[in-house]
Amino acid sequence: MTETAGRGPAPTASRVGVHLGRWLLVACVAVFAGVAVDVTHGGRLAGADEHIAHWCFRHVTGRLHAACSWATHLGDSPLLAVLVVIAIAWLLRRQRRFDAVLLTASAGATAALTAGLKVAFHRSRPVYVDPVHGPKSFSFPSGHASGAFAVYLLLAILLTVSLSGRVRSWAIGAAFALATLVAVTRVLLPVHFLSDVVAGTAIGLAVVAVAILARRSYVHRS
Repeated sequence: MTETAGRGPAPTASRVGVHLGRWLLVACVAVFAGVAVDVTHGGRLAGADEHIAHWCFRHVTGRLHAACSWATHLGDSPLLAVLVVIAIAWLLRRQRRFDAVLLTASAGATAALTAGLKVAFHRSRPVYVDPVHGPKSFSFPSGHASGAFAVYLLLAILLTVSLSGRVRSWAIGAAFALATLVAVTRVLLPVHFLSDVVAGTAIGLAVVAVAILARRSYVHRS
């Protein structure tokens, strides 16, 4: 498959995709900004964070806790990195160099942005996190949430370009569900506050929106 093969949708669908991408980006920026202001100024969401974390610590136990502990690893950065590398190799074999670069840049930008924001906000994790075996990084925003949404959705979008609309819809829906599962487990365990996960989700979806817009622009120019 060449760089020009399977480039995607008809012009009308492409315009719809551009509009959706723009609105998604605007919505994600607005959500992140709102959550960030709430967290830094002790707003209602930040006030609810402690209560939610305490409830999860008391009630998410036994098999449910074990299941969450397993599922949350689906958002681990080493696993996401391996999936990205495999996908990049596949795209390059298909001579889809732009998509390979786009996936690389998107995954890297998500990781770098999340890490930078963690340091900038300097928010401590919930007190229920194991100080020895638990995560050592700062809490806001959630890297598992941002990485899972960015990587799984982009993999679903880029690897199904030449497939039918129904298959693509199922793949993207499954990727969204998988990323949501990872995000939810971070709250249930609880190794993150709810606001951390909402902010991380907004970052991941914003990266996806930028990637969609970049690819649409590339296809249109070509």
